[in-house]
Amino acid sequence: MAEDERQSYSTGEAARLLGISFRTLKRWIYSGKISAEKTPSGRYRISSEEIDRLRKEAIDELASETIELVSKKRVAYLRELQVCLEDKYSHTDTYDKLKMLCSTGRLNTISQEGRWFFPVGVEWEDVVGLAQHKSELIKVYQDHPKRFELEGIVYADYSKYL
Repeated sequence: MAEDERQSYSTGEAARLLGISFRTLKRWIYSGKISAEKTPSGRYRISSEEIDRLRKEAIDELASETIELVSKKRVAYLRELQVCLEDKYSHTDTYDKLKMLCSTGRLNTISQEGRWFFPVGVEWEDVVGLAQHKSELIKVYQDHPKRFELEGIVYADYSKYL
């Protein structure tokens, strides 16, 4: 491997290092957010300097809003955070940001009857009761019949009626 190749990463390696999806990394390359060199074979290489720059910018607007939201809620599950942030950010971007925040120690996470996120400095034992309460609500929503009939018209779910 040539010296200059050791100082750069493939798109897959770069995505893993940044804690983002491959698709997000490609979007960033195409939009110009990430500087990448195209090889003769048509693949992209990202320099270690570019990876370092992006890591330093890791606490961006989405990261700040995510940390603030989790702190306000004390404990939240993945889908809850995606729905709360979906007016501004895609579900994929929210998921990618949560992965990055957890991998860099800016949020705590635990897998226990789902994926839960809670602030740094808070112990799971402090929020487990709230998480259990939210789990019970999730089950109610999941088990609630979505199909209903009104005046001879069958609706697949309430949103079609509304």
